Amino acid sequence: ASTVVLVVVDKVARRLLPLATLFGLTLAFPDQAPSRFKLALRTGSLGQLRARVADARAGGLGDTPAEAAERVLELVVALGAHDRLTRGHSERVRAYTQMIGEEMGIDGVALDRLRWSGLLHDIGKLMISSQILNRPGTLTRDEFEIIKQHPNFGRELVAPLTEWLGDAARAVWEHHERWDGQGYPSGLSGTNISLAARIVSVADAYDVMTSARSYKKPVSSAQARADMTRCS
Repeated sequence: ASTVVLVVVDKVARRLLPLATLFGLTLAFPDQAPSRFKLALRTGSLGQLRARVADARAGGLGDTPAEAAERVLELVVALGAHDRLTRGHSERVRAYTQMIGEEMGIDGVALDRLRWSGLLHDIGKLMISSQILNRPGTLTRDEFEIIKQHPNFGRELVAPLTEWLGDAARAVWEHHERWDGQGYPSGLSGTNISLAARIVSVADAYDVMTSARSYKKPVSSAQARADMTRCS
């Protein structure tokens, strides 16, 4: 049954516009949900995006968790424009993360925080040049080394929310770690990797495998599940 649900949600999620998806989320905010109108107004030009990222790096995400959550969501919306090749990826990973969490019996506040971690996992890519993110074909070694910095960049950007998110926040900077210790950026292994990061990593891998990229064709849902089982 869970396999059927996964395939159905996969097809539906790919048809949703990123902004509409964000507005439709039932994420639990630390205080109250942000204004949709204000969010839409703030998703503007590249210059505005750079200003918001600079402001976030300087700690300018507001004085309360709710204000920080609103500013971070603005950045997630902007990520779709900044990284065109993976547009919608964060929203789909959020959906898959929720499904995995529910299958594992996670619910309530813990599930809300887990969903946030899935949505925010790639936010650090806002601090990577769009020329690298949108480059057709295979990245050079130097370009890949730059890409590998995005988990730590994300950690910096979500810092105002880490107290509220708790252990789930670690998924932002640990979702590319590997059970065998061969991941990045810290080379963590086994249970030293947070449960949230392990869940988001599976959701992330599934979406990447089943999505088209400039350097590869998508594989079927069945093939993706088989490959993840084989490599687990």
